[in-house]
Amino acid sequence: MHRDFSEVNSKGEVLIVEDTPASLKLLSDLLGGAGYAVRQAPNGELALWTAQARPPELILLDVRMPGLDGFEVCRRLKEIPSLRQVPVIFLSAQYDTDDKVRGFALGAVDFIAKPFQAEEILARTDAHVRLARAQLQLAQERANLERRVAERTAELEQVASTLAREVQIRRANEELLRLSGQVFEATQDAILITDSAGVIVTANPAFTRITGYAAQEVVGTDIMRLHAEYTGEAVLLAMRQGLRSSGCWSGEVQTRRKSGDTYPCLLSVSTVHGPDGAVVNYVGVFLDISERKAEQHLIDFLSYHDALTGLPNRVLLRERFEQARANAVREC
Repeated sequence: MHRDFSEVNSKGEVLIVEDTPASLKLLSDLLGGAGYAVRQAPNGELALWTAQARPPELILLDVRMPGLDGFEVCRRLKEIPSLRQVPVIFLSAQYDTDDKVRGFALGAVDFIAKPFQAEEILARTDAHVRLARAQLQLAQERANLERRVAERTAELEQVASTLAREVQIRRANEELLRLSGQVFEATQDAILITDSAGVIVTANPAFTRITGYAAQEVVGTDIMRLHAEYTGEAVLLAMRQGLRSSGCWSGEVQTRRKSGDTYPCLLSVSTVHGPDGAVVNYVGVFLDISERKAEQHLIDFLSYHDALTGLPNRVLLRERFEQARANAVREC
């Protein structure tokens, strides 16, 4: 779902699907008075049409309606790519557990029981609109980060390759080396260059800023000194295999700061070959993604816990119920 939030009310746009006029007016007045842009649909067919015409940020959907009931409307909504990520909250006077399990299985994020409580409607609407926006923003930032990593990696691989080649030919082209050195010094991404045995030969200032190690502290040491045991042998094995087969590898690893703290980073490693084809150097470029990981943990927490109380929400309870039911079936 891609929306320009400046085009609608800053609190968000909500589609209310309710066949009872009194309930529809109550919800519309409540959310409209709270600052939401409200659209209405008295039945399932109109709900599908209006949602496709302009996807809302949240859908409040009555379960019991003539014609298409709420479950069928939800199922059809989730089949439409542009509406798949729009959160759906079911409105129901029923407290049937099977109905709730069915609703969550169809992709609903919450249930609100009738008769409505104004505080609950507003609290849950606010929470799910904020969560949906945070998830959308995170996805956009992740895409931007991946694009930046790809662009920086391509640029820095070229620069690092040039640096390694210039070392081998003993500064045959001083002007090119000077320009390459400026990029090496100025970039905000950490760069490490090792020899063919993995011994560090140089590091840029960004490496010192990120890790706390001065270049002279790590030059001449094995790069595994920076390795955090949490990375795991599987990742290290994949890195070695990638370097052997294609000469490059990229992925997420855990590294260690001088303070002893570990942190996640996106690492790209490339192989530099000499004129005879032998490995001369390895060039590592990495970005600290600690903040992005913290944002992801927050999103994960909000997905499974109530935003107001911090307690497990219905999604988590549903998963635990399904697991318990599956265990009971296996034991029978």
